[in-house]
Amino acid sequence: MAGRPAVIDVSVRRPYCDCRACTKVTFVEQLEGLTERYQRRTPVLRQVVEASL
Repeated sequence: MAGRPAVIDVSVRRPYCDCRACTKVTFVEQLEGLTERYQRRTPVLRQVVEASL
């Protein structure tokens, strides 16, 4: 964005599983290139952090 800060507001669906035998209660939709499972950083931010080490 030409070096300017930006805010991205993302909404994802969070479906629920009604099956009692299922170990997962909720599921989160993944946005390819923006989110990864079990991560606290976006893929781009992770690359920036790793490059600075």
